[in-house]
Amino acid sequence: MRICSFKKQNKNTRLSSNMRIPSKVSN
Repeated sequence: MRICSFKKQNKNTRLSSNMRIPSKVSN
């Protein structure tokens, strides 16, 4: 359960980071 949660969080942070980086570059 903990590993799954950690993996999910990692994926979410990764997606957020990927979305944030292009946003910053665009701006």
